[in-house]
Amino acid sequence: MRYWIRRSTLGTLLLMVVLTACGPTAAPVSVSPATPEPTATVPPTRTDTLEYNRTFGLTPSFEGRVDVGGALLYLICFGEGTPTVVLDAGAGMTPDTWRDVITGLYTHTRTCAFNRAGYGQSSGPIEPRSAQTQAEMLHSLLARAPIEGPYLLVGHSIAALSDVVFAQQYPEDTTGLVLVDGSHPDQCERRRDLLPPESPEDSEDLRAFRSNFAECDTFWSRITSEGGDRWLDSSGDQARAVPSLGDLPLVVLVNGSSAGERGDLPADLVARLDQSKLEMQGEYADLSTNGSLEVVVDTTHLIQVDQPQVVIDAILRVLEMARGRYP
Repeated sequence: MRYWIRRSTLGTLLLMVVLTACGPTAAPVSVSPATPEPTATVPPTRTDTLEYNRTFGLTPSFEGRVDVGGALLYLICFGEGTPTVVLDAGAGMTPDTWRDVITGLYTHTRTCAFNRAGYGQSSGPIEPRSAQTQAEMLHSLLARAPIEGPYLLVGHSIAALSDVVFAQQYPEDTTGLVLVDGSHPDQCERRRDLLPPESPEDSEDLRAFRSNFAECDTFWSRITSEGGDRWLDSSGDQARAVPSLGDLPLVVLVNGSSAGERGDLPADLVARLDQSKLEMQGEYADLSTNGSLEVVVDTTHLIQVDQPQVVIDAILRVLEMARGRYP
């Protein structure tokens, strides 16, 4: 795993390699475009199109809703070329969180974003779905849309769980992976274990933070239902069960300091939480012998909004590796 620290100050980016360590070489993953299923698309309404054109200020190369069986998933793409970059938003979020990434990336290759069922222009109920189910729906969407593979997946927050499952389940369709401050299968248990004993002097923020991790068996369903999404608690187990991604090109981006997002928590606890987060993200990077961890400072959880160029650069690095391996 390669380990990076990246800082942005007044638009100047400094990239420093501080550690390199690689695991044993795995057999190459054979990647070929997915065999397309019959295309089943429903043109968006004029309102849909105008809304997204206002958001991105670009003309899509493809825009439509694709029938994946039980739902019509909205997909919008810009540019041309392969591999196709697929941007997968966090819980309760829509493609507009990727706006600046798309505008900086689409001239390099086809760049797509979508809404999960029940969000934005995607129809269908927001049913409880696992990481496995989300991966299957995304695979069906890409296979049925007139979009050429293979695919470079970019998953933010909870989308990391389903994108890791996708990469392991469909290696022939996956040419690279970028995780953006991704949720980790063990984050509830590890954060809970770092909490100090309860005390009457606990701040309101600490009491609220503690309550989030009181019941780890229901963690994923609780936190996603609060944001309007509904993920099953089995999602963590499914992502945890992925043992390796071979030598798949992989970059993991992580917010290096969350002090400003934690509220009134003890400084030593914040430091322990951040160290634990780095360790968990390092485990993601270690899923591949071609994996690297990049620490991003001066950002929040929404790295793609705060520092889109960092995300663009990470995608371009993976894109270059993918094109070098699979011309």
